[in-house]
Amino acid sequence: MRRLHPGRLTDLDIDADLMPTDRILQRWARSVGCGLPEEAWDGTPQSRPPELPPDAAIWVDRYLCRSHERMRKFLHSWYRGQDASAVIAKRFNVGRDAVYQLWRDYLAVCREAFIAEPCVEHLMHVSLREAA
Repeated sequence: MRRLHPGRLTDLDIDADLMPTDRILQRWARSVGCGLPEEAWDGTPQSRPPELPPDAAIWVDRYLCRSHERMRKFLHSWYRGQDASAVIAKRFNVGRDAVYQLWRDYLAVCREAFIAEPCVEHLMHVSLREAA
């Protein structure tokens, strides 16, 4: 399990096998544009993941557009939106803890599809190497 804060569990901790999928979706959100400015309001640059290569960005975007509506809307809210997890939980009629499980469940669904697509699967291996 990836721990954001060593020594204590957080809601955002995920199993190592889901980390590359999370990274791909972070990069996808950056690639297709999430409407967020490149810099914070005070002008301080923020750390952002690099964009996906065009072929992978197009494939992931098409995959998500064809996914079932609830998953598509949730992942758009999670990765491209600016709302807090509590707001997302309310929007999807789940509890505060359940929203994190829903996120992990959708990552697992995406992981299976990403592994089957060469242009994305390759990037997942890169993410694993970077995390090690």
